[in-house]
Amino acid sequence: MLMWTVDLGSAALLTALEMAALVAFWFAEGLKQRAAGGARPPGATARLFLVLTVGPTGLVAVSYGFYRADLPVACGSQALVAAALILLLALGGRNGVRPPACPALLKELSGP
Repeated sequence: MLMWTVDLGSAALLTALEMAALVAFWFAEGLKQRAAGGARPPGATARLFLVLTVGPTGLVAVSYGFYRADLPVACGSQALVAAALILLLALGGRNGVRPPACPALLKELSGP
């Protein structure tokens, strides 16, 4: 009984923290865009692409850790959140903008 409580509690807590972090990221990006007068600030696409690729990678590692610790619900919830972030990236991210191709991304990351 205690193991299921830990399993469900960790699944709910981590999923809520990840969603709160994603909302905070989008809020901060929105503030930057508002400060720039509605124009997209430099590097916005690269930051979004980075968040939506590094996030699922970390979630897969956490999910594997939960699998090894025999916490199936937490493992499954992390895998579902990772899949949702990958789907968000595949469908275009924010405002229907597709992630840049590698040369454009490298140029944006390197700055002016």
